[in-house]
Amino acid sequence: MATTSRSPQPLVFLLCLSSFTLIMVLGQGDVPSALVFLSNVTYQFTLLSFKSLVTKDPYN
Repeated sequence: MATTSRSPQPLVFLLCLSSFTLIMVLGQGDVPSALVFLSNVTYQFTLLSFKSLVTKDPYN
């Protein structure tokens, strides 16, 4: 039986990438650039999620 639930992989990848980046940047003491990077990643992920909901094909 097939289900139509969405895969959580993009969200898991985003969380891992954000956590890793935040740890690396905080280790260097450059907090503002970390926040800008995380904001940009979140924005791109939101656009991709919206596009996938609207078109059902986010990579075209």
